[in-house]
Amino acid sequence: MKIKYKIGDIVKLTKEARVNYGDKWEYRVLVISSISTKYMPAKQFYYLGKPSGFHPGFDESMNEPLYEFNVCNLALYQYEITEA
Repeated sequence: MKIKYKIGDIVKLTKEARVNYGDKWEYRVLVISSISTKYMPAKQFYYLGKPSGFHPGFDESMNEPLYEFNVCNLALYQYEITEA
């Protein structure tokens, strides 16, 4: 699994992702606040205080990291974002 972006990078949703999440994201930029590459059940994840590198929504079959952002409640895979 190749991690293309790092924490602090500024990205935006791809055109294809905006089809799923809405055009309200067309001009919004997002700052990456965490990167997950491993799954952890939600109960354990929140109990342990959201440990770095883990996410209850991570799907290993995607073979891509899952990114979260500091200004919204989205968790997006690498194919759903691009450089801003």
